Amino acid sequence: MTTALSPQAVRDVLAAGARAPSGHNTQPWILRADGPDGFEVRGDPDRTLPVTDPDHRALRLACGAALAGMRLALRARELRTHVRLLPDPEDPWSFARLRAGSPLPCSPAERALAAAIGHRHSHRRAFGEGEVRPGLRAELRRAAEAERSWLYWIETPVERDAVAGLVAEAAHAQDADPAWRAEQEAWTGRGEGALDGVPAAGPRPPRDDPWRVRDLTGGAGDPDRPDRHAAIGVLATAHDLPLAHLQAGQALQRVLLTATVHGLGASFVAPPVEVPSTRAALRVLLGGALWPQAVLRLGPKAGDDVPSPRRPV
Repeated sequence: MTTALSPQAVRDVLAAGARAPSGHNTQPWILRADGPDGFEVRGDPDRTLPVTDPDHRALRLACGAALAGMRLALRARELRTHVRLLPDPEDPWSFARLRAGSPLPCSPAERALAAAIGHRHSHRRAFGEGEVRPGLRAELRRAAEAERSWLYWIETPVERDAVAGLVAEAAHAQDADPAWRAEQEAWTGRGEGALDGVPAAGPRPPRDDPWRVRDLTGGAGDPDRPDRHAAIGVLATAHDLPLAHLQAGQALQRVLLTATVHGLGASFVAPPVEVPSTRAALRVLLGGALWPQAVLRLGPKAGDDVPSPRRPV
């Protein structure tokens, strides 16, 4: 059984999907209604990052995150959701079809996650005082597990030093690549009125911060203080096929929204999963059985986030 949606409901679901995170805020998806009760999530081949993401793995993560937001928007309307991933084997850009089903009460947890969609923004500044408590770390891990993924916490000093070393190694390799630098400059430091990319706002990370190694402000921000005590988590999957990327994207959005509900800020530590050699080394650090898909830094918010722009639905 399916349920016909009103035009406003369709717009709300599409808008929830469009709030998903994406590398350099490329928003690499095409979200569209599919009949009176359904939606399609497609990758947009015109919004790829050929140097940073040549195999479109991160693009699929972003589209999976968009799908998660759309699912939550339907659940907030107390409707079941029916999802088919990779519905067309002949179309590599067709990632998911989503349909609204019969009525089903929405849990308080789902309603809180749906309400957090419009409040989730990357927290690129240093975190405030305090830590991510063990109970909350466990809840964030369960959020990832709900989408067939795993959140591995980097906790010991030895592990933190090892991952920080991979961040530095990957950042150095990327900075030495003129094509990569040109791609980053094309998508960051955006001025007022931009509908995508990273705005030239907020602080610049200090040079001695091991987790924030990119200046995304185009050199316009004031230097921030170091942030050495962030909680570091690696979102990982059991395999590395496109299906896992879409599942990891849904897990990513659920983890970030759970963090938002609890007042935590989060942002990406992207370099080590973008460079093949450091991603392979990170996989070894995780034990060799999991594929790292994203590295996150989390902690109590300090100051307001700078919302990234969004294209109109």
